Amino acid sequence: QFEEARRCTSKAQSMALEECGVTSEEYARTLRFRGDVERRAQNPLTAVHWCLRALETMEKTLGPDHPEVVKVLDGLALCYRKRGKDDEAEKTAA
Repeated sequence: QFEEARRCTSKAQSMALEECGVTSEEYARTLRFRGDVERRAQNPLTAVHWCLRALETMEKTLGPDHPEVVKVLDGLALCYRKRGKDDEAEKTAA
């Protein structure tokens, strides 16, 4: 189930990168989706990697108060909690 989700998000990332570019909201959204997949697959460290990449692009592209940025921050906070980093989760939570 998670392998299929990883393949789909990887394909979506490639398509968004090719069509929209690395600084696009569409590409950043695929990074967030991959982070969600990894979090649900119980890989919080890997999920943090994807969420941070999404966050960096979305903040630059959309601004820090955009709803998509809030979604990334919420996912990132969940990842930190799963890793037992409650202080980081509290700082990150939107």
